[in-house]
Amino acid sequence: MQQPLIIANWKANLSPGEEVERARSIAQIALERGLSAFNGIDTPTLVLAPSAVGLVPVASLLQREYGNLAIEVAAQDCSAEGIGAHTGELVAANLVGIAASVIIGHSERRAAGDTDSSIGRKIAHAAAAGLRPILCVGDATQSAATEARVPEVVGQFERATAQAAAAGWPLDRLVAAGLVVAYEPLWAIGSHTPATPMDAMAVARGIQGAGNGLAIPVLYGGSVDAGNAASWCDETRGQADGALSGLLVGGASLDPRELLDIVGAATMPRR
Repeated sequence: MQQPLIIANWKANLSPGEEVERARSIAQIALERGLSAFNGIDTPTLVLAPSAVGLVPVASLLQREYGNLAIEVAAQDCSAEGIGAHTGELVAANLVGIAASVIIGHSERRAAGDTDSSIGRKIAHAAAAGLRPILCVGDATQSAATEARVPEVVGQFERATAQAAAAGWPLDRLVAAGLVVAYEPLWAIGSHTPATPMDAMAVARGIQGAGNGLAIPVLYGGSVDAGNAASWCDETRGQADGALSGLLVGGASLDPRELLDIVGAATMPRR
């Protein structure tokens, strides 16, 4: 069975030099713990998402000094536009050879103005460049019933992927390109009050159902730490549907040892 995917989103918390040092510490700790092959899976277990200015130095470090480690680099966002006269934009095609994935539609980007239309175009550009799109979706109300939560999140997924389809990337092509969906409830981010595995599973089922039989990996993100990391992956492991494929980690990923603790907790099933 493929091991869970753990994505560390560093946001804008670190300078490029600090990001390089964190990446080095993570790689060294992984080696100390014997995680050099990350259980020999094809898809890297761990993905680091540094800032835009940290992408090149972090990717260069990992490629140059830790090529034996299955650690991948992701961009935190990309442009809804292609190559051209778009001052200040991070064009997906220009990330090739640096990042392998792109986080798209994070709640913080939505709050800054991203729409379902722009998110869909970003997904299409990422896939066209050969990058794995990581589509973030989430609900805003902690007290919402599951019957209301799931349609809200699935609606975001359907609108974004419909826009990608309009740009030439229908859902089946996106899945073939490695599409991953990350469920990150807005009320859980940084609150120390994560969603329950049952809520996350209900959302995963909704997204997978909207995929019409396509295999769409769903991650959970929101107040993930080393103490609770196992609950989402371990409690959903073996489910016929709704099983989670990994975690999107924010604040806790800034501590190299805690991040590796999360990797260990999520990838090793309880006995």
